[in-house]
Amino acid sequence: MLCMMLSGSILVGQGEKTMSLQACIDFALENQEQLKNKGIDEQLAEKDIKATIATGLPQISGSAQVMRNITFQNFFSPNDDPTAPNHNPTAGDVVPIAFATPYSGDLKITASQLLFSATYLVGLKAARTYKELTQKQTQQTKIDVITNVTKAYYGTVINEHRLELMSTIIEQLDTLLHQTEASYKIGLAEELDYERVKVNYNNNVTDKKNLERLIAFNHAQLKFQMGMDMNEKLSLSDKIDESFLADLKVINDETDFTNRVEYRLLSTGIALQELDVKNYKSQYLPSLSLFGNLGWNTGALNTKGIFSKDDGVGWLRYSFVGLNMSIPIFDGFTKHTNIQKAKLEIRKLENQKAQLLQQMNLELEQANIAYYSGVDRFEIQKDNMSLAKDLYESAIDKQKIGVGTTQEVLEVRTIYKEAETNYYAALYDLLIAKVDKEKALGLIVK
Repeated sequence: MLCMMLSGSILVGQGEKTMSLQACIDFALENQEQLKNKGIDEQLAEKDIKATIATGLPQISGSAQVMRNITFQNFFSPNDDPTAPNHNPTAGDVVPIAFATPYSGDLKITASQLLFSATYLVGLKAARTYKELTQKQTQQTKIDVITNVTKAYYGTVINEHRLELMSTIIEQLDTLLHQTEASYKIGLAEELDYERVKVNYNNNVTDKKNLERLIAFNHAQLKFQMGMDMNEKLSLSDKIDESFLADLKVINDETDFTNRVEYRLLSTGIALQELDVKNYKSQYLPSLSLFGNLGWNTGALNTKGIFSKDDGVGWLRYSFVGLNMSIPIFDGFTKHTNIQKAKLEIRKLENQKAQLLQQMNLELEQANIAYYSGVDRFEIQKDNMSLAKDLYESAIDKQKIGVGTTQEVLEVRTIYKEAETNYYAALYDLLIAKVDKEKALGLIVK
């Protein structure tokens, strides 16, 4: 897990939330819409398991029916004994008989219980495996959310720190501008010196305004990745200090690709396909169920007789129980074809798994190159900025005591500004490379 920012506190004051990186991550894990939907997917998978279990529990239903028989259905019967000697049937030997009453009713309760079905057992296991799949998909979304929040947070923190330094530089240039203006008015400085300082000052003020706009966008981007309302006021508590920079080199190089959620997702997908094969094979086996009916029926010459025993025969009970065995015999090789298709899908997933291992090795190699190159570049730019800062401060001091020139201050300021830009670019690249390496190692979420 990312460990650069350990504090998870949220400070609230005057409607503004002050949050650390860990607090932003925690907020995102609770409020990001993608993760909310993944949580719903897990609940749906849990409901699928319960629905699958329910098909193996007793099934009970009831029905009630009252009918008015308008035209009776006829049944046919011989008029005499067809087994008698010298029987010679004619058209008159068959007579229609109507076995019905004008009104009839039926009340019935039907129950059944599955006793054995291999398909049911496999389906139950598949439902549980599918739930594992949705949990791993949630884990993958968590990794993406944490990664995106972390990168957005780092970019915002760095630009805010740049803004602080830029404000200090502008204050120094403002002082230099007033000093140069005063010297110019009394003839101790040339107009060109004043104009150079003025142009440099105006350029830095413009750069500051542009940076402020960029920081506003950084905040909006961070809040979007967190799932936070854009109207919320947010400030960041983490600062670029010695402890912050020291954590740049803390990283676990242990390689275990089974930590990667992509690998675990493919493994679960293979398990689901194997269960698919078992499901098709189980369809060759018979299934056994117990069933029973309990009912009451009646017949009457009028509607009153349906509901009154005095005017009809009353409701007469009937019941039966039985066993039902369903035996598959021949389906035109449908199951055989489905089994072969499922096995081919497994082969595809196995090939994808092998390719994924190669891809993850390549990703880690790229992440290592970016990270260690970033470390080297950062150290160089850190030294360069320190040297440029010393040169700039020295030029300022020399100018104050009259042994330096304004032009020298501005020239060194340009060098310092370039070194500062390179330093923060190197710092951001290193932070991003560190996140990418941890992701490649499967360390973002364990």
